[in-house]
Amino acid sequence: MIHSLQIQGYRSLADFSLKLAPLTVVQGANGVGKSNLYKALRLFGSLAEGTFPQTMAAEGGTQSCLYAGPTPGPPKRKEVSIDLKAVDFRWQLIFGLVPSSPDDPTLFKGDPDLKKESLSRGRERHSRKDWAGKIPHNESLVSFIRDHTSHSLLSVVREAILTWRFYDDFRHDAASPLRQPSPCAWAPILSENGDNLAAAIQTINESSNRETLSRLIQLAFPDHHLGVTANESGMTLRWTQPHLRRPVTGPELSDGTLQFIALCAALLSPKPPSLLVLNEPENSLNPSLYPALVELINFARNSSQLLVITHSDDLCQTLVEDLGATARRLALQEGATRFLEDLGPKRVWTFDD
Repeated sequence: MIHSLQIQGYRSLADFSLKLAPLTVVQGANGVGKSNLYKALRLFGSLAEGTFPQTMAAEGGTQSCLYAGPTPGPPKRKEVSIDLKAVDFRWQLIFGLVPSSPDDPTLFKGDPDLKKESLSRGRERHSRKDWAGKIPHNESLVSFIRDHTSHSLLSVVREAILTWRFYDDFRHDAASPLRQPSPCAWAPILSENGDNLAAAIQTINESSNRETLSRLIQLAFPDHHLGVTANESGMTLRWTQPHLRRPVTGPELSDGTLQFIALCAALLSPKPPSLLVLNEPENSLNPSLYPALVELINFARNSSQLLVITHSDDLCQTLVEDLGATARRLALQEGATRFLEDLGPKRVWTFDD
């Protein structure tokens, strides 16, 4: 389980520290830095997988990821510092821009340059300095060192982080992968874009979570039924509702219905992750579906540590009241993401003569 995450210098996260409970909900309005927190957590997956440069490139390059707000004191070198503390390890790293000079005219200036990195557990410690000159400057030692026998901690951390799952706003347009047929293959994990949705639902139907899926569909949509059909084109959702003489298929489903079905596939997975992060799961959902969403989250937290990032104060409050979630509310102050309770005028001390 993750205990805490500290981030300095990444986008709006100038100096940000978050303690994670078994179920944590982070709430805030648009533009306060919720997505930056989500992206920062996703960095660990790319570091463990060996795709860190590609992730930085997709975000516009390392330069665009550096904090650009005002900072007190003399100018400092722009870098990103991340400190992840888990129950059985601590991972610390610092990255910034690739050094360049007229003698080194690289075209990969947008790549991240890992300047410091260490991974520790008790007295066991691994550092980039231990492999000086061997690890590429833009790759983590966690992804580069693959000696399971001599460096088991690196393997344990890599495998643990690669189980993390992230679900952002699913697409609902006509070309959305959620609406397309799925390959006829066992799918215990919903893909991030949902292109195996029908197969993931059928996998749940053929697993121990079938009754839970049926119960939650009834809670959200009384007298509606969700099924799956298969043909040579793949698997397709089959949605039956009152007063319609034929079932409705994926391309015909409303955005809210499709969103809820995708959340069911993500949270009822027969192969749960160690950490599950949901970014604004309430998108396209009518508030009347929040009770069913809360039940979904309640089921998933039995097997996974959950972080829910939302702009809905109602959903946040419900998770706190019904499930005892730890809630942190965000705001933006002078370009930096802060906790709402930390805002306010600076304290001024006065003393009597």
